[in-house]
Amino acid sequence: MSVKSLPLVVSALLAGLSFPLLSFADDAPATQNLQLQQAVILSRHGVRAPTKQTKKMEQVAAKDWPVWPVKFGYLTPRGEHLVTLMGGYYGEYFRKEGLISDKSCPANGAIFGWGDVDQRTRLTTQALLNGIAPGCHLDAHFQNDLKKADPLFHALKAKVCKLDEKTAQQAIEQQAGGSLSALDKTYAPQLQLMSNVLDYPHSAYCQKMQKKGQQCELGINMPSSVKVKENGTDASLKGAIGLSSTLAEIFLLQDAQGMTDPAWGNIKDQKTWQGLMALHNLQFSLMSGTPYLAKSNGTPILQAIDSALGAPEKPASGYTLPTGNKLLILGGHDTNIENVAGALGLNWSLDGQPDNTPPAGALVFERWQSRTSHQQYISLKMVYQTRDQMRSQQVLTLNNPPSSIAITLPGCENIGPNKLCAIKTFHQVMTKAQLPRCKI
Repeated sequence: MSVKSLPLVVSALLAGLSFPLLSFADDAPATQNLQLQQAVILSRHGVRAPTKQTKKMEQVAAKDWPVWPVKFGYLTPRGEHLVTLMGGYYGEYFRKEGLISDKSCPANGAIFGWGDVDQRTRLTTQALLNGIAPGCHLDAHFQNDLKKADPLFHALKAKVCKLDEKTAQQAIEQQAGGSLSALDKTYAPQLQLMSNVLDYPHSAYCQKMQKKGQQCELGINMPSSVKVKENGTDASLKGAIGLSSTLAEIFLLQDAQGMTDPAWGNIKDQKTWQGLMALHNLQFSLMSGTPYLAKSNGTPILQAIDSALGAPEKPASGYTLPTGNKLLILGGHDTNIENVAGALGLNWSLDGQPDNTPPAGALVFERWQSRTSHQQYISLKMVYQTRDQMRSQQVLTLNNPPSSIAITLPGCENIGPNKLCAIKTFHQVMTKAQLPRCKI
């Protein structure tokens, strides 16, 4: 699929293809005069079971969906193992850079992990800690009330602030480059791929459409639209693209889970994976990456990251993470990563991974200091396991690292291959990206 065949929103996402593909080990030549002082990892949870199984999901597929070994939305044992492998690599890397000791367990407070309230995010945060410092008994932290939305990860659900329906609708259409109805036509080839994988013509839903005298075609049967909740706590993409986004992600999770025949064995090549996941990446760009939505829900995460890296302004009392950590781990969701991307104007596309925010993938912010001038810089990377690494459960080391891509931060100096940003500039950019009404 060429970039020219996609609308503005996805073209922007794919613009990152020109960035050099780096592993953390490749950073040494560029940072030989720099000392790593601190890091913040904003990680998505690992491989989980689907969060739901709706009647429509059952009706659009010609075959039954496979059974998962855990409850809806739960991290699987294999997913936990894959996260631990990522943690093992982080541990090797941070010891190599001198951020944590290579001879003993980290000192109290040197590493702090805070996860969202879901089982998958709590276990992911713990698995990262276990991988980074095995045998050191570091405990993940999270808020006491597991039934209440954590405002750090869900500012809208926690009602820190709310969306204005008209503003949200206009912002999403602007992000899409026009009316949402046009997307169904633009993405007709990708929707046809989804139809082929589902064997949609033989599905119960298709038969129902035909009985009504309608053509059996996903984009026609389920036109795209946006629904903003009246209380302003959520916006969702309805229709074929929104549904296909969920289904494509499920197929990728099946693949990472090591299922014998992901998507009933109907995905035969990388081109099909890319086409299906283009629908998922589009939906995320619209619903989590549109700047108005991204800043509304993502301001608390931006606050926490900025504060951890030395910003003078701290979150309000009552929600303050411990300070002075050498390594802060925030165990959240793909929506949190996309919120940060949308608020800051970040773009990337990942080699070997069709999902722009894959399981256990993370935005890693690092604070470096020059050994000579003592000038401080921030670098930003997306670190992730490729499909092959996840499928084969590869042990990740400095010699066999996960993939990593340096990310350009708009408004920063972006010095050298690692896109270094002077720390003062970084704090200015982070502050500008936040909405005062959504701060905690």
